[in-house]
Amino acid sequence: MTGGVDEGFYYLEDVPWVLYFDQARALHGTYWHNQFGTPNSRGCVNLSITDARWFFEFAQEGTWVHVWDPSGETPTDPALYGAGGA
Repeated sequence: MTGGVDEGFYYLEDVPWVLYFDQARALHGTYWHNQFGTPNSRGCVNLSITDARWFFEFAQEGTWVHVWDPSGETPTDPALYGAGGA
C-alpha cells in the first residue's frame, strides 16, 4: 500500500487480508503497530492479523460496511466516499 504526499508518504509491503470498501480505503491486517482503538490511520480500518483474516474469509463482495467514527463527525455525503483517503 502506498499513499500520502511529502512527509506523509507511506509505503507498506505485503499488507495482509485487504478488503477495500471504497477506492482508497480498506479493512486490512496491520503488522506495523498494535495501537488498535486509537486514531492511527489515513482512513483505513487497521485490524489485527487474526481479525483481518476472519473478515476476509467471512465477507463476500457486496457485503455492506459501516465504519463508525466515535467523534460523531462521520461524513454522510456520498461524494466524500470514493478515491479520497490515502
